[in-house]
Parts: sequence; structure tokens; C-alpha cells
Amino acid sequence: MPYITGSEVLRLGGARFDIEGISFVIPPSQMGNGWPRKGGEGYALLASCEHPTQGTIPSVMKIFLEDVPARNARTRFLVKLGMTKSHEWLFQGVPYASFSPKIVNGTRVVGHLARQIGAKTGGAEDFAGLKQFGQDQLDRLGREERTRLIVELCCAIYVLENRGITHGDLSQKNIMIGRSNSGNPRCWLIDFDGLYHTSLPLLPLKVGNDPCRPLGATGYQYPSLLKRIHLNRDNH
Repeated sequence: MPYITGSEVLRLGGARFDIEGISFVIPPSQMGNGWPRKGGEGYALLASCEHPTQGTIPSVMKIFLEDVPARNARTRFLVKLGMTKSHEWLFQGVPYASFSPKIVNGTRVVGHLARQIGAKTGGAEDFAGLKQFGQDQLDRLGREERTRLIVELCCAIYVLENRGITHGDLSQKNIMIGRSNSGNPRCWLIDFDGLYHTSLPLLPLKVGNDPCRPLGATGYQYPSLLKRIHLNRDNH
């Protein structure tokens, strides 16, 4: 059974809660307006961090369907890295706060918070969504703009791997494209839940019958990973 249901998530609208003395609010207006969004591992909904010195920080709250013990240590590792602070915008998709668990509006939730990508510059959309519904926006990008996006993605991956971190779930759905303050196209990585680091426990491949640990997506997988996947298929 799911750790949290869709109806329970809907009841979180309007909730206020604290994490380490910092207040967060889940605006009720999002409910039924495209949010919350459900993915393979859980739900995402909008939230606002009311920071005492930085002001309001538009955020996205991710709530996992299942409470997987190994995930808590992995999320705390990401938060402790403080990568959100390490660059002006490149790592805004890395979680900056975690809750494992937290009682919000009477519902026990497990998950984390990350900044809302593109919240202050007109929003952003994942690459898969743009290819499906916004191809005209992609077609308007010139060669120089496309090159900039590729370089930004490569820079993010390089910095992660320099720290011994593999993202673990590179895919069209986890690459966000939006605009910078100056109006130039900008690229962000999101969804770091499938990361790999030697100090961290691995997530199980499945919880019950549901996938838990992603193995990347077609076109984004390492050659060594592809070889392992094919070997496993041959052995079944």
C-alpha cells in the first residue's frame, strides 16, 4: 500500500509547518491547478519558505509514496552538501531541506524541499514536456543558445562527478529549461533522488512491485550501465 495517498496530499493545501525553526507554507490555490503532480516515486507540490533573512523562497515540496529507510540518509547527504548555495543558479534543483518524517495537517510525510526552478524568471518546463507541447519554443532556439544549454548541463554533471556523485537518473524529464534574468535560455538538473555516492546506501531496485531505484533513461545511460542491464536481461 502507498505510504501516502493522493487524497491525503490534497489535504495539505494551506498547511503551515516548520523545519529547524524555519516556516513553510503550502498555498491552497495550487490544488486542482496543475498541482500537485504525481511521478513514479511520489508527489510534488508548491510550497513557500519564509526565511528570516532571505525572504520568501518559492519552492517545490516532494513527498515520497513509500518510506524507504535508505532514502533518508541520502536526502540528508544532499542537504548537507549545500550545493544550492554553491552557485547562483546551477544547482537550484538540489534539495535544501528534508523532512523524514514530518506531521503536516495531521498527515505523516517523508520527503524534501528544493527551490522552484524559474520561479522568478517566468517559469521553466522539463525537456520532455517541451518536446511534446512546446516544440515551437525549442525550434526558436539558435545554435548558440542550444550550445549554451549543452554546456550548462555538462558543467552540472562535471561538478557532481568531481565530488564523486553520479546523478543516477539523467532523462528528458529531469532537465529543466527556462530563462535567466537577462532572458537567455537556461538549463537546470532536477530530481537527485537516484544519486550514487560510495558513502551512501543504495536504494532497492523495487519496493513491492513498484520501481524505486532508477537506472537512467535511454540515451542518457553510461556504456558500462547499458552492459550491466543487457547482462541482467540475458540472465532472466
